[in-house]
Amino acid sequence: MNINTYKCVDVGSENCPCELAVTGDCLTCSRLQGRDRCDCDWKGVCILNEFLFNGRKANNKRKEKECAVLSKYHISGDFIVLEIGVQKGFAIRCMRPAAYLFLRSPKCDHHYDVPVSVLDVSLTRPSVTVGIRILSAKTKALDEAEKNVLVRGPYRGGMIGRKFRNRNGRILILCSGAGVCPGIFACNLLSASSEVTLVARDAPFEKEMVRRFFRPQEFSRTGRTGEAKSLKYARGGNIVFRDFESAEEMEKIRRSARMERPDHIVILGSREFISAMYRSMSEFRPSADFVTSNDVSLCCGEGVCGACEITTAGGKRIRMCKCSESVDPEELFGEKAENTDVRTEQYSRP
Repeated sequence: MNINTYKCVDVGSENCPCELAVTGDCLTCSRLQGRDRCDCDWKGVCILNEFLFNGRKANNKRKEKECAVLSKYHISGDFIVLEIGVQKGFAIRCMRPAAYLFLRSPKCDHHYDVPVSVLDVSLTRPSVTVGIRILSAKTKALDEAEKNVLVRGPYRGGMIGRKFRNRNGRILILCSGAGVCPGIFACNLLSASSEVTLVARDAPFEKEMVRRFFRPQEFSRTGRTGEAKSLKYARGGNIVFRDFESAEEMEKIRRSARMERPDHIVILGSREFISAMYRSMSEFRPSADFVTSNDVSLCCGEGVCGACEITTAGGKRIRMCKCSESVDPEELFGEKAENTDVRTEQYSRP
């Protein structure tokens, strides 16, 4: 297998080296891939050295834990919110915009694992909150869990594109449907160091999610008659509700982006939504870095099963659960997408 060198989201973390190092398939270390020289371009602690020091074993494997369901309620007929009690250290590791977990009912086997984006984190309880749309067998089984759920994670590769965690600058987030969950979470985390504007679909579901989980200390309602209502807060960011299917509303979004000149544009939602928004906002490439939902079929999360592997227009084979931050969204949603083999459907459909 010809493995290219990528920047793995787990490299240098407490989960590195992982199982891929044991099998000689490390996605970053060229020596662990069997090559005779080091050309990994990794500037942190040597992965090979860590692997040898650890007795040629994977470090700190993610193990599922049975956790208590602290609260559970429906936002709409097919969407539930779970607050799950976890250890404080686990909650701290979940505090990054692209974090997601694998959940399943204790009554089911590992085939029922469901990848779910983190919606909110509390360090005082401590707990992690997720939102789940009930669609088929996996999520229906999870919906039946009342007291406990099995949790595995956290994982870091929930978004595609260059890293923007703790980046200073202007960030524009466009989200719709279940994409509002990572959108709100990213907005809450990044607003302390960046100017964040979150544009959510103008619909009851998104508005209710914002009302419940938008966390800034201060905000006030603004907006003129005839304009979409927005929430503004002291750090300089705001949340705006727009109808993405309206040409007039989309032009307002583009007009605002031309004035604010965002450094990062984040698009979160279904594959159809991402494709439409990516084309609509294409005028802002390459001045802004684009980031999108990692909507491939996430299965194991460890890069072992290959379910999330894609072949890019350049012929590179990439395991998206591990190397999503090495991929330019242009490969998946832009003009290059016609030559990209994405053998998956959006991961929000378990």
